[in-house]
Amino acid sequence: MLTQEFSAYLEGRLRILEVHPAIIEGNFQTLLGMRVFSYSVMYKKVISGTIAEIFSRSGIGTLYDLIIDSDDNEIITTYGDSGILWYDFKGYAIGMHTNGNADESTTSYSTMISRIIDVFHIQNLYLLKGQ
Repeated sequence: MLTQEFSAYLEGRLRILEVHPAIIEGNFQTLLGMRVFSYSVMYKKVISGTIAEIFSRSGIGTLYDLIIDSDDNEIITTYGDSGILWYDFKGYAIGMHTNGNADESTTSYSTMISRIIDVFHIQNLYLLKGQ
C-alpha cells in the first residue's frame, strides 16, 4: 500500500498505459524497426531507441524478448534503469528494460510487456505525466 504522502504526490499525475495492439494480437514481428521511448530514472531524461530484434515468447531461453538500440548511438540505459517501460509514440506499452550490455549501454535488452503482465498478474500500467 502506498503511503499517504506518496499517494498525494501521484494524484492527477498518472495516465494509464495500454498494451500495444500488436502484442495483444501476437503480431510481435510488426514491432520490428519501431521507434520507442522511455524515461531513464538514472539520467532523468526521456530516452529513445529502435526495436532491432524480436524473439519468440516461447523461445530461446533468454531473459529478454526485445533488443532496443539507441537511435543516435548515445547511452540509453545504465545500472538502476531496470524496470523502466518502453512505449511507442502513441503511448502504447511495448516492453520493460531488464538488462544492458554494460554499466552504460547503447542497447536495452527488454521483456515483452505481455510477459510482465502475465507473470505478475498486473491489471494496469501507469506512466507519470511529463515523462
